[in-house]
Amino acid sequence: MVKESKKVLVEEIKQKISAADLIVFSHYNKLTVAADRELRRKLRAAKAEYCVYKNNLVSLAFRDLQIAYDEKQLVGPTAYVFAKEPAAPAKALVEFARNNEAVSVKGGIFQKQAVDAAAVQELAALPGREELLSKLVYLLQSPISGLANVLQGPIRKLVYGLNAVAEKRPR
Repeated sequence: MVKESKKVLVEEIKQKISAADLIVFSHYNKLTVAADRELRRKLRAAKAEYCVYKNNLVSLAFRDLQIAYDEKQLVGPTAYVFAKEPAAPAKALVEFARNNEAVSVKGGIFQKQAVDAAAVQELAALPGREELLSKLVYLLQSPISGLANVLQGPIRKLVYGLNAVAEKRPR
């Protein structure tokens, strides 16, 4: 019975690992219920899932999926953040860890490759998906608006010239 429930749990973990582009390992120590609730809320808003599993079960799931990971990162109390989009959840976790000493980032897995805590910090520094998309739209729109301004230039000068002539003319 116990082994069967662990097998089911390992399968659940494997599904989460397969679906995630980013998995962050975080250390939590003496985290209050209120702080835990706040962290979960922030990560949910960033479209990530925050889970606590036994390190041995997660190790089994990584071995079954043949994903390399740093075994030193899976020591002690470890919480796991599973996310499809990497920047926003990493930013939410790093910001929370900066303000709350009970949580720290150990490292993780990014696109099925093991990364350290510094790499997760770098991911957190990246702009979010929406911001990157807005910059892309701006860059795509910029040449078009520049062309429109260039084409409007002669017409604008003609209107200014006609306006100057109309003001000089006696009425």
